[in-house]
Amino acid sequence: MDTLSTLDRGELIRRFAGRELLLRRVVEISSRTFPELMEKIRREVSEEVWASAKRDCHSLKGQLKSFYAIAAFQRLKQLEHTLDVGDREAATELLEFLEEDITRLQRSLEDLT
Repeated sequence: MDTLSTLDRGELIRRFAGRELLLRRVVEISSRTFPELMEKIRREVSEEVWASAKRDCHSLKGQLKSFYAIAAFQRLKQLEHTLDVGDREAATELLEFLEEDITRLQRSLEDLT
C-alpha cells in the first residue's frame, strides 16, 4: 500500500495549514498513544473482553479520523464488527493488518513533520 492510501496528505496539510508546530505536537502525542491503544486492544481481544476492546477501537478510530487515515480507519470499522460477534481469531488477524496500517501511517506522519 502506498503512502497516499495510508492517509490523505493533502487534506491533512490543509487542515493544519500554517500551524506546523501544532501538527508536530499532534504527531508526537499520537506516536505514543497509537501503540498504547493497540496493546490494550490486543490484550482485550486475547482475553475476550469485547466491550473494552470495542471502546478502545472507537477511541483509536477517532484519532485516525483526525489524520484522514482512511485505510486504518476502515480496518478498525471491520474490527469493530468482528468484536460484535466475538470472533477472536478474525479479530487477531485484523489486528495484525491494523498494526501494519498504523506503522505505515506513523511513517507517513513523520515524513510530514
